[in-house]
Amino acid sequence: MKYFLLIVLVPFSFLGLMAQSSTTLDDIYGSENANQIREQYPERIEFIEFYNENGYYLAEIPSSKNLEALKDISDIEKLHENLPDITSSMIENKVLNILGYNFRLSENEVQYYRVDENYMLVLIDAESIRKQFQEITD
Repeated sequence: MKYFLLIVLVPFSFLGLMAQSSTTLDDIYGSENANQIREQYPERIEFIEFYNENGYYLAEIPSSKNLEALKDISDIEKLHENLPDITSSMIENKVLNILGYNFRLSENEVQYYRVDENYMLVLIDAESIRKQFQEITD
Protein backbone atom coordinates (compact mmCIF):
# COMPACT_ATOMS: atom_id res chain seq x y z
CA MET A 1 0.00 0.00 0.00
CA LYS A 2 2.71 2.50 0.95
CA TYR A 3 4.63 1.51 -2.18
CA PHE A 4 1.54 2.20 -4.25
CA LEU A 5 1.22 5.67 -2.75
CA LEU A 6 4.81 6.55 -3.42
CA ILE A 7 4.93 5.23 -6.96
CA VAL A 8 1.51 6.02 -8.38
CA LEU A 9 0.66 9.23 -6.67
CA VAL A 10 4.06 10.90 -6.56
CA PRO A 11 4.40 13.68 -5.57
CA PHE A 12 1.47 12.55 -3.45
CA SER A 13 2.66 10.90 -0.23
CA PHE A 14 -0.57 11.95 1.36
CA LEU A 15 -4.23 11.44 1.43
CA GLY A 16 -4.44 11.97 -2.28
CA LEU A 17 -5.48 8.40 -2.96
CA MET A 18 -9.08 9.36 -3.27
CA ALA A 19 -11.41 9.88 -6.17
CA GLN A 20 -15.19 9.91 -6.32
CA SER A 21 -15.16 8.18 -9.68
CA SER A 22 -12.78 7.14 -12.40
CA THR A 23 -13.50 10.42 -14.14
CA THR A 24 -12.00 12.24 -11.19
CA LEU A 25 -8.69 10.55 -11.93
CA ASP A 26 -8.94 12.02 -15.43
CA ASP A 27 -9.63 15.45 -13.97
CA ILE A 28 -6.58 15.31 -11.75
CA TYR A 29 -4.04 13.38 -13.81
CA GLY A 30 -5.25 13.75 -17.38
CA SER A 31 -6.70 10.87 -19.40
CA GLU A 32 -3.41 9.26 -20.38
CA ASN A 33 -2.00 9.07 -16.83
CA ALA A 34 -5.37 8.10 -15.36
CA ASN A 35 -5.67 5.21 -17.82
CA GLN A 36 -2.19 4.07 -16.87
CA ILE A 37 -3.18 4.03 -13.18
CA ARG A 38 -6.33 2.05 -14.01
CA GLU A 39 -4.34 -0.50 -16.04
CA GLN A 40 -1.51 -0.92 -13.54
CA TYR A 41 -3.58 -0.86 -10.33
CA PRO A 42 -7.18 -1.85 -11.10
CA GLU A 43 -7.66 -3.34 -7.62
CA ARG A 44 -6.87 0.03 -6.03
CA ILE A 45 -9.59 2.03 -7.79
CA GLU A 46 -12.33 0.68 -5.51
CA PHE A 47 -10.34 1.66 -2.42
CA ILE A 48 -9.63 5.10 -3.89
CA GLU A 49 -13.35 5.66 -4.39
CA PHE A 50 -14.13 4.41 -0.89
CA TYR A 51 -11.58 6.70 0.71
CA ASN A 52 -12.81 9.79 -1.10
CA GLU A 53 -16.33 9.10 0.13
CA ASN A 54 -15.45 7.99 3.67
CA GLY A 55 -12.01 9.33 4.54
CA TYR A 56 -13.12 12.73 5.79
CA TYR A 57 -16.01 14.60 7.35
CA LEU A 58 -17.04 18.03 8.56
CA ALA A 59 -17.28 18.68 12.30
CA GLU A 60 -18.02 21.64 14.48
CA ILE A 61 -14.98 22.94 16.28
CA PRO A 62 -15.53 22.15 19.97
CA SER A 63 -15.22 25.13 22.27
CA SER A 64 -12.54 23.20 24.15
CA LYS A 65 -10.37 22.84 21.03
CA ASN A 66 -7.31 25.06 20.85
CA LEU A 67 -7.82 26.93 17.58
CA GLU A 68 -4.13 27.69 17.36
CA ALA A 69 -3.39 23.97 17.26
CA LEU A 70 -5.58 23.44 14.18
CA LYS A 71 -3.96 23.56 10.78
CA ASP A 72 -5.63 26.03 8.46
CA ILE A 73 -7.27 24.63 5.33
CA SER A 74 -5.99 27.57 3.29
CA ASP A 75 -2.44 26.30 3.86
CA ILE A 76 -3.21 23.15 1.85
CA GLU A 77 -1.71 23.42 -1.60
CA LYS A 78 -3.94 22.86 -4.61
CA LEU A 79 -2.29 20.46 -7.02
CA HIS A 80 -4.06 22.12 -9.94
CA GLU A 81 -4.78 25.82 -10.16
CA ASN A 82 -8.33 25.32 -11.46
CA LEU A 83 -9.48 23.64 -8.23
CA PRO A 84 -11.74 25.62 -5.92
CA ASP A 85 -10.86 26.66 -2.39
CA ILE A 86 -12.12 24.07 0.09
CA THR A 87 -15.34 25.10 1.83
CA SER A 88 -17.45 23.56 4.57
CA SER A 89 -20.22 23.06 2.00
CA MET A 90 -17.94 20.95 -0.21
CA ILE A 91 -16.99 18.77 2.75
CA GLU A 92 -20.52 18.43 4.08
CA ASN A 93 -21.93 17.51 0.66
CA LYS A 94 -19.08 15.05 -0.01
CA VAL A 95 -18.09 16.77 -3.25
CA LEU A 96 -14.55 17.48 -2.12
CA ASN A 97 -12.08 15.59 -4.27
CA ILE A 98 -9.16 15.47 -1.87
CA LEU A 99 -7.06 13.83 -4.53
CA GLY A 100 -6.47 17.30 -5.92
CA TYR A 101 -5.06 18.79 -2.71
CA ASN A 102 -1.75 18.18 -1.00
CA PHE A 103 -2.97 16.50 2.19
CA ARG A 104 -0.50 14.28 3.99
CA LEU A 105 -2.00 11.00 5.05
CA SER A 106 -1.21 9.86 8.56
CA GLU A 107 -1.04 6.13 9.14
CA ASN A 108 -2.64 6.24 12.60
CA GLU A 109 -3.50 9.82 13.56
CA VAL A 110 -6.68 11.70 12.77
CA GLN A 111 -5.91 15.17 11.38
CA TYR A 112 -7.88 18.38 11.80
CA TYR A 113 -7.99 21.44 9.55
CA ARG A 114 -9.86 24.63 10.38
CA VAL A 115 -12.19 25.49 7.49
CA ASP A 116 -13.77 28.57 9.05
CA GLU A 117 -14.62 29.96 12.49
CA ASN A 118 -17.04 27.13 13.32
CA TYR A 119 -16.04 24.07 11.31
CA MET A 120 -13.10 21.79 10.72
CA LEU A 121 -12.26 19.11 8.20
CA VAL A 122 -11.46 15.82 9.90
CA LEU A 123 -9.22 13.43 7.96
CA ILE A 124 -9.49 9.86 9.15
CA ASP A 125 -6.23 7.96 9.51
CA ALA A 126 -5.23 5.40 6.88
CA GLU A 127 -5.30 2.43 9.24
CA SER A 128 -8.94 3.04 10.24
CA ILE A 129 -10.06 3.51 6.65
CA ARG A 130 -8.33 0.29 5.54
CA LYS A 131 -10.15 -1.61 8.31
CA GLN A 132 -13.50 -0.13 7.25
CA PHE A 133 -12.79 -0.99 3.63
CA GLN A 134 -11.83 -4.56 4.49
CA GLU A 135 -15.06 -4.99 6.47
CA ILE A 136 -17.20 -4.17 3.45
CA THR A 137 -15.12 -6.10 0.91
CA ASP A 138 -14.57 -9.31 2.87
